Amino acid sequence: MCWCYPGKISNKMNHRIITNHTPIARKTPAAASMGLAALLLGVLVMSARAQAQELLKLENRLVSVEIDRTSGAVCSIRDKELTTTYAFAGIGFEVTTATGTVRSAKAQSSDVKGGEAVLRFADGGLEVKLHYTLGAEDRFVEKWLR
Repeated sequence: MCWCYPGKISNKMNHRIITNHTPIARKTPAAASMGLAALLLGVLVMSARAQAQELLKLENRLVSVEIDRTSGAVCSIRDKELTTTYAFAGIGFEVTTATGTVRSAKAQSSDVKGGEAVLRFADGGLEVKLHYTLGAEDRFVEKWLR
């Protein structure tokens, strides 16, 4: 059994003030379960939207590739003909020169244009761009640093 207070709660100056002294209403277990299910569904939808915003997507008629826009790691590859998705825990990179070292920890920028994903990493005066391409009729993704 679930009990809820349908009155208004305001948070002025970090003090909780309860107004509209409405009596406590009693809810049935089924109504409480439906409310909890709706809340959980809302959290899952918001989480999925947040995750989708963190991914770059390259695709053609054969495959779809999702790339983490922060680290540049390949997260998944989907074979559209087999309707199968393969999840990956991508591999990072490290470039060391006399100028400095750049790691794939956090991209400064990321974008997808014209079938190519480009992520820019920089540290200590050194800049590295991570590129991904997917051909129009290919079943592979090409990855390189510049």
